[in-house]
Amino acid sequence: MEDLVDHVRAHTRHVKHDGIIIMAGQNDISRNQDDKNSPKRDTMKHMQELVTQLKACSPTNTHIALCQVTARKDKPGIMKDVSEINQKYRQFAQREQIGFVSTSHFEQRHTGKKGIHPNERGIDIIFDTLSKYVNKISRL
Repeated sequence: MEDLVDHVRAHTRHVKHDGIIIMAGQNDISRNQDDKNSPKRDTMKHMQELVTQLKACSPTNTHIALCQVTARKDKPGIMKDVSEINQKYRQFAQREQIGFVSTSHFEQRHTGKKGIHPNERGIDIIFDTLSKYVNKISRL
């Protein structure tokens, strides 16, 4: 998240897109589990910074949406952290009055061998989910 915020801040003056869907936070969850001795990455703080930056450089009619972090199975107990961040994402999207894309139908069995990245079926699910969301908001 922190890298994404820095990238957007450095490379975006004026966004000229009709919509932006943010899929981010997966790596923060993993890093927070891996290194118990270092300070936790504040995913929500960085998400706030990212959305603030995108709103500031986008026309007011640009649709901004936040996508849930997808299921994974690479570490014991990681789904608890995924569920927690997704709950925070949903509440944040409501507060910020931005869209929210649910990927709750993406399951752990839709990940590849390492249990993180989507397998072929997982990619299809994500693509279909995003396509349906884009089609839905484009009719509004």
